Amino acid sequence: MTGAEVIGAANGIAGLFKTTVEWFEYVYVAKNTWHTLQTELLKLDNAQLRLTRWGEATGLSGFKVKDDDSLRETGKFVLSKEQEKKAKQTFVLISQKFEACQEICVAYRKGKKEDDPAIVQEEIKPSRLSWNPMNRYLHDAMKELVEGRKNKVSIGRKAKFAIYDKSHLEKLVKDINDQIDALEKIYPPPPNRQEQLSKKELEKLLEVFEELNGAIKQRDPLLGSAVQTILNQKVSRVPEGMRDVCLTRF
Repeated sequence: MTGAEVIGAANGIAGLFKTTVEWFEYVYVAKNTWHTLQTELLKLDNAQLRLTRWGEATGLSGFKVKDDDSLRETGKFVLSKEQEKKAKQTFVLISQKFEACQEICVAYRKGKKEDDPAIVQEEIKPSRLSWNPMNRYLHDAMKELVEGRKNKVSIGRKAKFAIYDKSHLEKLVKDINDQIDALEKIYPPPPNRQEQLSKKELEKLLEVFEELNGAIKQRDPLLGSAVQTILNQKVSRVPEGMRDVCLTRF
């Protein structure tokens, strides 16, 4: 482990979880590449959402968690010693996936530093991008959900890095989701807990349909009827064991 991961490890599993969640916030995109990356960036957001969903189900999330001692004092932490050991190893592996992309970014910079004016101009934080309206809503909604699931462990700052090639982001998303799959095998949250968390996410992501319905139902009854059908179904049934928010529906 290096850098921020060492800090996280020193704080134990609560610190490693926070470190892993925070890595997502340091992913930027190259200005000339980003227009091809919107879908992959949403998939990355969804991976972070999955990670924090698992963290909340296991008791790693929450404002009361400031270190491993306070984590255990909450009475919500459910992992056994063996599960905790495997989860910590998996958090380190996820961090290493981000570090690998960070090294690729350094090569693209051709010797220039993160704070070089040319690099600052070229590498853009996703929140500053010109998303299409629906993707912007999904990005912001998932980030809001994630923010509410972070714990309060203090960790070190990481160096931002940018994605310059779509294939690198695709690989990062795949690798991270593979490791989150591993976490869900280490501790599969009870189906009722998974359903509860997924339902909350779905309600948040579909808020835009409620706004749309209110705006159009009187003037466009045909589309309003279609939107209302979606709203009627949104909370009536969430598939048991639902793992991912289905972005393709949007």
